[in-house]
Amino acid sequence: MTSYKFQKPDHIKEDGLVVKWQLLIFSLAFILSNFIGPFLPKTSSEMVFKFVDMLFICGTILLAVKLAREGWDMAASGFTILGIGWGVIFAALDFQHLEIDMEVRTSAAYFFLPCMILIAQYKPFPWWLKLLTLLCMVPFVVFLFVQKISPHSEKLLMQWLITGFGIFHLTSLLWGIFFYHQYRRQVKVSAKSQTDESTN
Repeated sequence: MTSYKFQKPDHIKEDGLVVKWQLLIFSLAFILSNFIGPFLPKTSSEMVFKFVDMLFICGTILLAVKLAREGWDMAASGFTILGIGWGVIFAALDFQHLEIDMEVRTSAAYFFLPCMILIAQYKPFPWWLKLLTLLCMVPFVVFLFVQKISPHSEKLLMQWLITGFGIFHLTSLLWGIFFYHQYRRQVKVSAKSQTDESTN
């Protein structure tokens, strides 16, 4: 008779893949957006930032799936809405040579306001990560109001936009690290529990 005591349940194996991939994705997005994209020629830079946005959306959907499976529906909904909102940012890159560019980008703020509040409902997050999560929406909300009040203040708008992207990518990297360490702790606890059961 085959012993299965050291085999992980399928959902735990799948969770391990999700956690590792989301960390890889958010790490790559952070590196590309901060250390590679800004220093490339315009056309190459635009392609890199498109790729970064695609990665960010993938990472948020992976976390939405993970948290929904674990029963954290509020936070899972937040990550889903964040993925949709970031789709607006992705599409906005195609309009950056037109007058409606900033109008399209500010539309993402309407999604960011509720989604970050929902994500911050994830109880296992430490207080500082919840606070940073909520802080993510601030630059985009300011960006939205500045665009409505003074739509031609392009330099000011870009400063808020860059600040918003920076905070988002830093926070997403910290999300990735948090979930990876959380998973590693769970694996250790599970392995210890199985060892204790086998010795009794």
